[in-house]
Amino acid sequence: MIIRYLIIVLAGITGFSLSVYIRSRRIKQKPLVCFIGGDCDKVLYSQYAATFRIPNEIVGMVYYGLTALSFGVLSFVSTPPRLFNFGFLISAGIAVVFSLYLVFLQAVVLKKWCAWCVISSILSLVIFLLALY
Repeated sequence: MIIRYLIIVLAGITGFSLSVYIRSRRIKQKPLVCFIGGDCDKVLYSQYAATFRIPNEIVGMVYYGLTALSFGVLSFVSTPPRLFNFGFLISAGIAVVFSLYLVFLQAVVLKKWCAWCVISSILSLVIFLLALY
């Protein structure tokens, strides 16, 4: 169980760092380096880059930060409360559905790819699958 928690913590830290990177580039209005040849800036500055006027990278920072923090603390607890497990499974499920929605928008609506966004979606999926385990 501790290994699973540590992988979730690492995925959370990675997702948080990725979200901070995207946020800092956006604030400084500097282009993102898109290493797969996509067009990260078209995605980052599209109308889909915010949900309910909250930039998606801020949502990512909150989700990944809370995930890393809570599982970091839980790694020192012998048995997490059932309510926590259920609540986290629900939040991880919402995060993965939202991530898949954003990937769908990139593929079908924008027809542009952001490697950083795809990595974030993969991290969400990994966290969700580990939460199921």
